[in-house]
Amino acid sequence: MSALPGTIVPVARRAVSFQRQTGAYYTCPEAALAMAEWVLGNGARTALEPSFGDGAFVHALRAAAEKRAGGEVEVFGAELVAETYDKALSTCILDPSHAHLGDFLAWDVPTVDAVIGNPPYVRLRNAAKDQCSRALAVSARELGAPMETGGSVWMPFVLHAARALASGGRMALVLPFDLTYVRYARPLWRWLGAAFGGLRLARVHQRIFPEILQDVVVLYADRRGGQTDHVRFDAFASVDDFLHGSPLHRSDVSIAAVGGGERALMRALLPCELLADLDGPLARASVPVRSRCAFNIGYV
Repeated sequence: MSALPGTIVPVARRAVSFQRQTGAYYTCPEAALAMAEWVLGNGARTALEPSFGDGAFVHALRAAAEKRAGGEVEVFGAELVAETYDKALSTCILDPSHAHLGDFLAWDVPTVDAVIGNPPYVRLRNAAKDQCSRALAVSARELGAPMETGGSVWMPFVLHAARALASGGRMALVLPFDLTYVRYARPLWRWLGAAFGGLRLARVHQRIFPEILQDVVVLYADRRGGQTDHVRFDAFASVDDFLHGSPLHRSDVSIAAVGGGERALMRALLPCELLADLDGPLARASVPVRSRCAFNIGYV
């Protein structure tokens, strides 16, 4: 869900539980505006926000549209939490006929030119049973097989949102850093390469969400209906550098490598000198940890 800063849910047991169930994490408004300007930059007139919260991305879309000729964008959005939905619509940020109350994955989404948002970061095991079932069904429909049950709801959100895009459309989403390395996201990378003509990933070392322990990346997917074999990976030192488009370094990463399980996006963050050491003397003097033991990452 997207929301304005200053409304971060307090870090308490009840709040953490609510965040796990709903994925209610929040978005920097400056970053939202930069993303909105990009998704509307090809002349988009309709846009979708899959989990609009109290409307940070909807406001950003309208602000970005006002900067161009015409000054309008038709926005559609979904929201799972009834109280949040009612509060948002009471401020008239969305036409009620364009808003869906309930699980985005259950919505027969209208075709749009652009998608933007911050989908929920909810493990399937923490999601409601019906949402979990829909998540598995959406992934099976798009990927040809259900996603791993250890995965998170954000992934079928990406798939279902992209399905709504018209040919040539754009999508910009704030996603967990897990996207760059987890096993369950490998099929998604292969799908993205076959569904978009251009992919870009932005990693900001300074937290876009400073009050929560959640590392994120911003995924930009361009030219729906095209294909690409690589993703451009930009690493930024700060949010300000991100807003001004000044990366520390930039590299093109093979989607086949990421989809094949290589840590190519993780390696892309490392300095060239360190990579040379890792591939040279350190490689000869060590063995991969995974060859000696196994790890499971979980939540308390």
